Amino acid sequence: MPNSALLADDILTALSSRQQMPPLSGRIEAFDTAKAYRISRAVMARRVAQGETVIGRKIGFTNRTIWHEYGVHQPIYGPMYHTTVREVAGMVSDASLSSYVEPRIEPEIVLGLSAAPEADMDEQELMSCIGWIAHGFEIVQSLFPGWVFKGPDCIAAFGLHGGLLVGPRTVIPQADHAL
Repeated sequence: MPNSALLADDILTALSSRQQMPPLSGRIEAFDTAKAYRISRAVMARRVAQGETVIGRKIGFTNRTIWHEYGVHQPIYGPMYHTTVREVAGMVSDASLSSYVEPRIEPEIVLGLSAAPEADMDEQELMSCIGWIAHGFEIVQSLFPGWVFKGPDCIAAFGLHGGLLVGPRTVIPQADHAL
């Protein structure tokens, strides 16, 4: 497999120039989730080095009905940055789509965590980690022409995340975490 750092550079060049590229899964032998997350970490390191701050994660492929289509077997995640997340209440103009590559919009449920979840938590303990909830719209984009890619391609290319518009937050009092 080509160097993850070089592939991260290719992805960021495609993003900044708003140019699409062939899917990595068609160019790299045995391109899998582990390789894709290595590239994703290299992309994140470059974005952070350029001054962006990671402020959350997007979780993708939560709809199991599309897993077969994209060759995934579980949800994926990718970082979101202070440059890609905007509070709707603070917007003074319309959101432009001109900086995105083949954009689409998806309704989202946005969760703000007040504590870090642990792998061994039960449902009640997981619920207690949620500090607030909001409606949102994610602007997803595909660096791959016609939205044709496999799951690992999506992981490497920031989970297709372009931007997130977050609506008003509703704080969840601890007493309301009961199931």
